[in-house]
Amino acid sequence: MEGWKDKKRNTIKSLFLTQLLPSFDICAWTEEDVYFWMQQLVKKGDTSGEMSIYASLFKEHHITGRRLLLLKEEDLKDMGIVSKGHIIHLKDAASDNEASEEKVVNLELVFGYHLKPGNGPEDCKWKMYMEMDGDEIAITYIKDVTFNTNLPDAEIVKMTKPPFVMEKWVVGIQKDQTMECIVTYENDVRTPKVTKHVQPVQWSQVKPQDEVKSIQLKIQTSLPNSEGNPRSRSNSSKSTGAKV
Repeated sequence: MEGWKDKKRNTIKSLFLTQLLPSFDICAWTEEDVYFWMQQLVKKGDTSGEMSIYASLFKEHHITGRRLLLLKEEDLKDMGIVSKGHIIHLKDAASDNEASEEKVVNLELVFGYHLKPGNGPEDCKWKMYMEMDGDEIAITYIKDVTFNTNLPDAEIVKMTKPPFVMEKWVVGIQKDQTMECIVTYENDVRTPKVTKHVQPVQWSQVKPQDEVKSIQLKIQTSLPNSEGNPRSRSNSSKSTGAKV
């Protein structure tokens, strides 16, 4: 059977998806946040109003989010919550919404490099790129892309909007040359936070074949902020490529 702490955590997360709370990190909630959560819990699940005193009761006992997760049934009783029905309500409210906590976005990252073959590896020119294929919305979850040639005299380039392609050509291909591409995702992507791809770079008279990497992004359902507006992401979409 699921423990009280785990069930309480699930209940809080489920409620949080439909309420205007400041953070998904329950441990970061202040006493005021818990007070607000209790008020919303009463409005959502108890028409009698008998639970309305509990919001103030939690505040009186200085219950923060971290302390809320530590509360046991005996603690609730010590605080004066003796109704078995109310205790069950606190533990199980809104658990039906748990499934809406997360969505999945499928994305394919296409890695390759443009190559001007020249006369051979010494005087050829190349630059890496990353393209995307998959759900149209998936591109909005990419925060930035970093290209690193791992060459001593080359710059590490970070780009925050497409097209994700190196601006400058690299002259010559070293032995065992590779190119590292690091993709960082927006804050509302639960997993993965970062993906890394290492692209071998080889001289050829024909266009090198692209490599495709399938990514499954698990997205935290977005919530409105306290003014009722969607939570904003980073301002990366307004930025241009940057040198690191």
